[in-house]
Amino acid sequence: MMHTGNYHTIPKLEKKVKDDVEYLLSDYTGRYTWEYWIGAYVLYMHTETRKLLEDFRKLNQELKSHKKKLSTLETKYIELTNTIRKLEEEKEQIDKKTDRISNRISKLEIELDSVDDEIKRNKIIKKLESLKQEYYDLVERFINIGKEIDMMNKNSVISECLEAS
Repeated sequence: MMHTGNYHTIPKLEKKVKDDVEYLLSDYTGRYTWEYWIGAYVLYMHTETRKLLEDFRKLNQELKSHKKKLSTLETKYIELTNTIRKLEEEKEQIDKKTDRISNRISKLEIELDSVDDEIKRNKIIKKLESLKQEYYDLVERFINIGKEIDMMNKNSVISECLEAS
């Protein structure tokens, strides 16, 4: 055991503790209760032990504070992560849909090149314009979802939960 401070006072301190313990043991009732208190007294009298106990008490209070904070953030965190998951699923569906639309656009453009009838060409052109607009709207939504997810991932609830845990 490492002692700090003046080594000349240690024997005096140990003698004081020993005398105090002997006094407490000399006239006691309820052996286990007194042994507990004597042990606690001896431990508390040692400065290193006292500092460790105080540090433990502070850490325990900090832990309780973090647990309380986590419990208040838990529902917000779950809601936020569920929303992120749903947005990622939506983003995946948009990606698949834009692929299908892109294929339809390509096929219609090939068909347009082979059609000579003006009425059919106009129908194909209108269909192409409609599909392209739908495609651009979906791409815009895809980009906005990505931005939303990034913002949510940077949300203070997520960082506070990670910090508290």
